[in-house]
Amino acid sequence: MKCYNLRVCAIDNEDGKHMLDDLERLLSSLIDAQTQLITMCAKSKSFPDNNTLQKIATLELNIAAVETAIANLPKQSG
Repeated sequence: MKCYNLRVCAIDNEDGKHMLDDLERLLSSLIDAQTQLITMCAKSKSFPDNNTLQKIATLELNIAAVETAIANLPKQSG
């Protein structure tokens, strides 16, 4: 199911629990990928190439987007 409105998807998705789980799983994967790149750069003796820096920056933007999506999910009651 493609979903372009996270609020509607969350409501349609068993109290939004599945959507929250999916977003948290995605967030974890993005953070892990970024951490691996940063660690690789830290261990390197040279300055990271532009491609690596771009990947780190792109991951950061995606991490922020997923965090915003999580924050905008309807709040669970009860």
